[in-house]
Amino acid sequence: MMKNEKFYEKSDIEDMLPEAEVTEPGKYWAIGDNGRAYSATYTLKYGGVFFFCIPAAVKILGYVPA
Repeated sequence: MMKNEKFYEKSDIEDMLPEAEVTEPGKYWAIGDNGRAYSATYTLKYGGVFFFCIPAAVKILGYVPA
């Protein structure tokens, strides 16, 4: 497991936000369909975008504030 990864707990899933509901800039965990969470940063600088590094095969299910 890489430094910026973690496994998510059931409580993380319950608090998960869809991308459309993330409006505050800051650090988040991007929850993947592979059972892992990846460090993500949301910024308003480019009109509201996420920056993260995940494998291309992983689908993001939602986000949890870090």
